[in-house]
Amino acid sequence: MRSPSFKENFASVTGEQLFLMLGKFCFGKRGPIGSAEISLSDTDRTDHIFFVESFHNGYDTLTFGILR
Repeated sequence: MRSPSFKENFASVTGEQLFLMLGKFCFGKRGPIGSAEISLSDTDRTDHIFFVESFHNGYDTLTFGILR
């Protein structure tokens, strides 16, 4: 799920791209499974750093990102 603002400003970022980035630092079966800073380019091709963190409850994974 993406916020309306993220959809507008980072329209070229795909779910597949994010999934590949998360796979580089997410490990484990339950609880917090990883966190890192990642770089995403906006619609103007300007890079932005996000702190992202993932949590897995055994069934689903929740990932949130905060713009630095």
